[in-house]
Amino acid sequence: MGDIFIKVLFFQVLVAIVVIFILKKILNLQLEELAVKKLEYIKLDDEELGLEALTLVAPGKISLALQSKIDYICKKKFGRPLRFVIKTDRSLKGGLVIRLKKIIIDYSLIGRLKESGMLRSK
Repeated sequence: MGDIFIKVLFFQVLVAIVVIFILKKILNLQLEELAVKKLEYIKLDDEELGLEALTLVAPGKISLALQSKIDYICKKKFGRPLRFVIKTDRSLKGGLVIRLKKIIIDYSLIGRLKESGMLRSK
């Protein structure tokens, strides 16, 4: 009886780990997509339009597909391609931060939690 209990418990833990991993991936993709949409629709002043480089900050590697999407939006918005400065910040836990000169588009998991008040800033 105890052997079956341990096997069922192990299986439940394994399933929970897989579900959490999948949900984290989905949440990360959604946050990245929201950041890109915000970049697409944000109003820029003349100083921002003179920007030469865009900083992308993520907790891990930024996919080439996402970089291509951001590059396409930049070409539409700025009339030319911009150089990307890509930084990694594991403390973000998910999502993406896009920095222009004065504008910061923060769709990181930590940024969303702080904005909602669910996590306090230090």
